[in-house]
Amino acid sequence: MGLTTNDYKALLAQMLPRGIAWQGPNLQALAQAFAAEFERVDAQGETLLSESFPQTADQCLADWERIAGLPDAAFPVSVDVGQRRANLVAKLSAQGGQSRAYLIAVAARLGYTVSSITDRYAPFAAGVGYAGAPIYDEWWAFTFTVHVTGLPGTEVVTYNPAAPPLRQYANARLEAAISALKPAHTTALYTYP
Repeated sequence: MGLTTNDYKALLAQMLPRGIAWQGPNLQALAQAFAAEFERVDAQGETLLSESFPQTADQCLADWERIAGLPDAAFPVSVDVGQRRANLVAKLSAQGGQSRAYLIAVAARLGYTVSSITDRYAPFAAGVGYAGAPIYDEWWAFTFTVHVTGLPGTEVVTYNPAAPPLRQYANARLEAAISALKPAHTTALYTYP
């Protein structure tokens, strides 16, 4: 409503009975204290309206994040309030999906480049399969590969000085995000450059 302390004090004075007994300094100080509290509650009520939307939440941001299950693998911890709000709105408004394009977009939002997602693991079938074709069982039909490009690798020291150094690629954040959002019956494999 936007009323000030003086506005509330004037309203309280209008509700008091008439007479000299109601004009004392103690009653005026009490009315001033009540008016200040009414102004604070009024302002908090207006703030509560903005807290009911995740785009403008401030005091209730932690509650909104708890309800949305944040932080999680797809939306990591952030100290920036603007980024936390953006993560919250993205999580609550995400349509979800099972398409390759959706999973590639999730990876891009996390800052990764995924060149493609393939799912060419058909089970071997007599009469359809050919000599030299890979022999996958029926569970491989529910497997797909995420081809991640442009990630730096970590060199791993080998104990054989004649062997070339190995490179290790893995990114728990990306893999956890894809695993959380992929269809439950599928298995994701990852390739790195």
